[in-house]
Amino acid sequence: MSIVTERWEPTGSAFHAAVMTHSWATVTEPVWGILDSEAPFDERLRGFLTMGLRRLRHDARFRALLTLTLDGSHNAAGLSEGRAAKASGLADWQRRLEAVFSERATTRSRRDAAGGNGTAGEQAGPAQHRANLLVWLCGTALLAATDPALLPPDDATGVAPILRGLLS
Repeated sequence: MSIVTERWEPTGSAFHAAVMTHSWATVTEPVWGILDSEAPFDERLRGFLTMGLRRLRHDARFRALLTLTLDGSHNAAGLSEGRAAKASGLADWQRRLEAVFSERATTRSRRDAAGGNGTAGEQAGPAQHRANLLVWLCGTALLAATDPALLPPDDATGVAPILRGLLS
């Protein structure tokens, strides 16, 4: 009987993509998991934002992972696999955020149909909220990569402006 062993010798971009995929599952899930909780929407969103800022400010591994995710050096080096992995990661962020905001829009529509607040026509939809939050996430990650001291406070006051916009 012979035992066949395969040796995986990844290219630079394949190795990068594999590390990113594994790291996302272990490093970022505690932050993203807040959005999946049963808490009211505004509490989940506030918790997600403050935990994200806290981790960017104080957790070097989390900060490094987000920095690598958003780093554009793969374009200069022509690493198409790395670019595809990053695009896939950002698309995953979009899908997760879209699901959260779509759930909220459905809840609001039901409430409005039942005689709740009648301002639904004035509110931004899930796609706009998702896009705004994605821009905020990318921007805060890039600030943290440069200097975590540039970040807003990692408490309720630091996320209040973005939270107000997302809850409107």
